Amino acid sequence: MSGHTTDGGLLCLVQFNADGTLDTSFGGGDGVASSGVFGSAKDVALQTDGKFLVAADLSNSNFNLMRFNSDGSLDTSFGGGSGYVSTDLAGGNDRADSLTIQSDGKVILAGFGFNGTSFDFALVRYNTDGSLDTSFNGTGKVLTDFGGNSSDTGNEVRVQADGKIVVAGWSDTGGTNDFAIARYNANGTLDTGFGTGGQVTIDLGGSDLAEGLTIQADGKILVTGTAGINGNDFGLVRLNTDGLIGYDLQRRRGRHDRLHSIE
Repeated sequence: MSGHTTDGGLLCLVQFNADGTLDTSFGGGDGVASSGVFGSAKDVALQTDGKFLVAADLSNSNFNLMRFNSDGSLDTSFGGGSGYVSTDLAGGNDRADSLTIQSDGKVILAGFGFNGTSFDFALVRYNTDGSLDTSFNGTGKVLTDFGGNSSDTGNEVRVQADGKIVVAGWSDTGGTNDFAIARYNANGTLDTGFGTGGQVTIDLGGSDLAEGLTIQADGKILVTGTAGINGNDFGLVRLNTDGLIGYDLQRRRGRHDRLHSIE
């Protein structure tokens, strides 16, 4: 698990044993590993070598990728001794909310980046050593606008079996948020065979927030979140491989319902 502490706001990880007890071999002997850095962990992933990668929200308002050793200590071999790397997208306020590790070990962070006028979907891809992967859009960085002065946020990222990258989030294109999904080729360009020019927006009614994403074995894409109707309902959409809607559901379970994740 990852997040931040209330006594100082330090980014931290917590590790549990299989029976739910704290793993006292992790971190400072209490199962909690502190980074010593002020901020919050937005997402965490486990490398094949047992090290942890964290998408970190720090005070620098950049994309930040942090790495911990398997025992919970900060990996000072990463990021030139600091244990993390920081990437500015376009000189504004940026934040990574999700990360995924490709089969080749490269790491993708997704979130939002400021383009000078509004916020866009933002992706950054790193090599295994934390350097920017310049084979990805030439710079290692991508900003994607969903049209006009829309405010767009990428909230979840996954990689398909064919190497294409799918990001789900939301776009404010007309005063309310809609589900927004984009698919990219492995080189960082939009996949024009998906939706319209690589992008799909879906209005479920009211202000909609896509927060969970998974890819089925048949390549269809499931997106979950909040449908802004009836005071907020669960929202679930399934897209065919070309981005066309195959199924959508809004299920009322109360006045304020919200789905954050799907596996």
